[in-house]
Amino acid sequence: MELDIVKNINKNLDIDLSKEKQAFDKIIVNVIDKGTDYILKAMPIQENLKDILLDVKKSFKTKDFATIVQTAVTSSLREGLEIIGTPINVIKDINKIKDAAFKGGLRQALAAGVDIFTDKYLKGNILGDVIVKFRDETKDFINSKRFAIKIDDDIRKVAVKQEKFRTLCSDWYKAYDKMDLVSLNNIAKDISTKQKTSLMNTDITKAAKIILNMTQFVNNKKDKLSSTQLDVCKSL
Repeated sequence: MELDIVKNINKNLDIDLSKEKQAFDKIIVNVIDKGTDYILKAMPIQENLKDILLDVKKSFKTKDFATIVQTAVTSSLREGLEIIGTPINVIKDINKIKDAAFKGGLRQALAAGVDIFTDKYLKGNILGDVIVKFRDETKDFINSKRFAIKIDDDIRKVAVKQEKFRTLCSDWYKAYDKMDLVSLNNIAKDISTKQKTSLMNTDITKAAKIILNMTQFVNNKKDKLSSTQLDVCKSL
């Protein structure tokens, strides 16, 4: 199956690509990347052959492979939600997304994606046997217990990052209550800087957006906002 066909399949799937789901996609890509690092180092082959495999491994960090992962997660998530009878719009928890995706055949979908992705490296390649070995060990990793453990580890890291961000938002509101404009603006800058890497949750994203809107109003008014202004900040 060609990559453009995979992309078309993904576009046609009627699943809301929430921030939680996008975060899970990134976790999967990251776990596979780290897993292939270990596989490449452990393979008992000459260094010149490892250089060839390194090109294959690097391709797992490309946009094309990320698209394959996104498609695999989306399709398995849809299947898993049908199995457990839960609509996608009620899933706001990355752990629930993980559970549903695994129930829907995530491992099999990712393994098939690895087959699709590595096929182009096998055509006419005299070192095809080495690439096949690397591909098969990557699929074995995806089907292993260690794969699930690594995903859980990354999800926990996300949770820690989210909690730190919530604390940052709480600190902003404390500064707002005191009308400490210096602290308020410094924290708002921190929120603006960190939100791109810290926000992997729809509710947190919304909270940060409101704070940044409020900060702009407060700087213009030099005072606390009225109820109407607060409503505007929440609706923007």
